[in-house]
Amino acid sequence: MYGLIKQDAFETEWKRLEQTHPGDVYVTRHKDRYYELFDHLAHFIDGKESPRVCEVGVSAFTRFYTKLLPQIELVTVDRSLDLFGVESPFAIEECGASHHYNIDLNRESLHADWGTPPIGIFDYVVFCEVLEHLRVSPVQIFEELLSLLKPDGLLYLTTPNFFSYHHLKQIARWENPQDIFHRRDEDKHAACHYREYSMAELIQFVGEAGGKVVKAYHSNVWEDETLRKALAQTPEMFSNLVVVAALPEANVPTELIQSVPGTASLSQANGGNNANTAYLQAEIARLQAANEGGFFLRQLRRLYHKVFSRG
Repeated sequence: MYGLIKQDAFETEWKRLEQTHPGDVYVTRHKDRYYELFDHLAHFIDGKESPRVCEVGVSAFTRFYTKLLPQIELVTVDRSLDLFGVESPFAIEECGASHHYNIDLNRESLHADWGTPPIGIFDYVVFCEVLEHLRVSPVQIFEELLSLLKPDGLLYLTTPNFFSYHHLKQIARWENPQDIFHRRDEDKHAACHYREYSMAELIQFVGEAGGKVVKAYHSNVWEDETLRKALAQTPEMFSNLVVVAALPEANVPTELIQSVPGTASLSQANGGNNANTAYLQAEIARLQAANEGGFFLRQLRRLYHKVFSRG
């Protein structure tokens, strides 16, 4: 990607985390996703003095922010304490956050005046792997997150791709890829995925929320190297969706949205929601054209035999 976060520096922090969380599948599985996040963040805040960064959805990797990017002011937001959200001492003392907040986004509205002291506005809002856990309209959530941005701030969103190869392979076997809900009171950590999304939906919802998409692509951070190569020509089957959004009048320099492999970048010159609409229409047309003649089913069969035939 951009390479502003040096791989060895990230690797050093990751090994420390692995040592304190031995055998933790989350730490291993999410490694590449967090490198991608921090490298994006380093690129977008490059040259800014003391940028304010808000992470909505705290994890063990939250420790990395102020270690890899010591120039930022970090503010953290996590689920409410009754849903076992992290408490302030972890975020402030261990992660270096200046302030920490707990909120149930299914029941409360997040905005710049929310909290004590008021949470304020940010250069960068990170909202990764949270949307799929919520039971509220994505348009409403995006409206609230966009309200936290400074005029030229950016919202970095990731969420699983419902139309990933893994899911399509299940559907081809007449299996339902969606999570089964837990028994009452069993999902205390809100781990269930209530709904996963497509790229076209995310772009549409950002537009309906009053924002504009400046970068959108399917990420391969969940795939192993073999599957990354197998899906190189069909990146829409990668398992993670990445969208970077801004306010309609935000001045996002062209160099900040330079293309990366698998990326469909939206030019600032296209302007506002017209860019969202144009991208969405192009995506729908491309998918419809590709689907004629059973392209995806043929691709699924080919990839299944190539990658998974050995079980």
